[in-house]
Amino acid sequence: MDLVASFTHDVEKAMAEGNQVTMVTLDVQGAFDALLVNRLLQRMQRQGWPVSLLRLVRSFLTNRKVRVRLEDSTTAFFAVACGTPQGSPLSPVLYMLYLAELLNEDPRLRFGYADDICLYRASRTLEENVRLLAYDVQSIIQWGDENKIFFAPEKLEMIHLTTKKGASTPVLKVNDELEITPITTAPKAGQHPALRWLGVWFDRKLKFRRHVSERTAKARQVAQHIRNLARTKDGPPASSLRKAVTTCVLSSALYGAEAWYGGRTRPSQHKKNGATIEVSTRLGGLIKMVQSAITLAARGVLPVWRTTPLPALMRDSGLPLAEVALEEAKARFALRLQIVDKHHPLAQRTEVSPAQRGRGAGRKKLSTKVHRLGSLLPAIPRPKLRMPHFSPSCRTNPTLGATKAIAAEQFKEWWRSLPLKDVTVFSDGLEQYKDG
Repeated sequence: MDLVASFTHDVEKAMAEGNQVTMVTLDVQGAFDALLVNRLLQRMQRQGWPVSLLRLVRSFLTNRKVRVRLEDSTTAFFAVACGTPQGSPLSPVLYMLYLAELLNEDPRLRFGYADDICLYRASRTLEENVRLLAYDVQSIIQWGDENKIFFAPEKLEMIHLTTKKGASTPVLKVNDELEITPITTAPKAGQHPALRWLGVWFDRKLKFRRHVSERTAKARQVAQHIRNLARTKDGPPASSLRKAVTTCVLSSALYGAEAWYGGRTRPSQHKKNGATIEVSTRLGGLIKMVQSAITLAARGVLPVWRTTPLPALMRDSGLPLAEVALEEAKARFALRLQIVDKHHPLAQRTEVSPAQRGRGAGRKKLSTKVHRLGSLLPAIPRPKLRMPHFSPSCRTNPTLGATKAIAAEQFKEWWRSLPLKDVTVFSDGLEQYKDG
């Protein structure tokens, strides 16, 4: 979500400046299976990682074996010459380091998480964007050929992001054999054309209606399953159903809220009697979609009448209203904008420069959601990333080799020798007494 919010900020800022944006996504073909161990270690060495970590990575990726099980049959072990295991939490991190050189060639216009890459261009015309992106995609494909990384041609997608009516939809021609046609239609009637990246749907005008529709549809499916469980004769208790709703329904419906929800109102560029005017963000329709999924889930938690008022239903089920849940997500994201490292992409995008000329000269222009949420909370000193350190003698065994029973008696003897005015705080475990 940090990458999605950063990209959304760049698009909103470009649109506020009167530019049009073209977005292209690429997906590495067989990414985790095709990782070359020696190339990864060479790149990590150039990036400055310590030798001990390189040895750990080499040990993790060498001498790996796999076998296949189908019903009751299991094959023999086969040696794996390359690749990193899918499902391991370390694999996405290693692959991000594997593609770091490609993304660092232009970190301002390229975003990547594991094997999902996004790049964009912003200018006055879409034709200029397509022309510039042709060179970008060519350089990426050439870099992939040199480093034995191949991009799936069927997953090369593009969409033009613009608020201008009647804008053209030029095709991106990479070379004589490869053309990328922009997305202009949706698979179902009534849906908005959109491109999916990192689980978030980006539509042409960046309204996120398609995204909220897709996420709430999935949330409603899960809510209906929970409701069917509650209708059984010996169904689960309401407390367990509420946990299921909080874990599965709310998390699904609110996924990507950092990108599209910045509050019901935003400050206007105009002032009235010296005070800033708040104008609507026109998100009422999207909030209603989220509320419909939460309401369906709440009716699955409690056996209530269809005519039960919504406030009573939300109160008795212990679930928040959609707007309350979105405001909480907004506050969490605003806090995150304040506590990330100063080199984090979001930290760099929260800085707002004042307007240089015009009626609002000298005044900060909060043109994006990241700008507005970055100024929602008071500024605090940002944490700094430092190398891990160890206190002196922290790795020395405090028992000096004694057994647990002897060490416990020695500690009690030392504890009884403390002055009566001293207060002892046990940070781990619970101290209990008999007879007071």
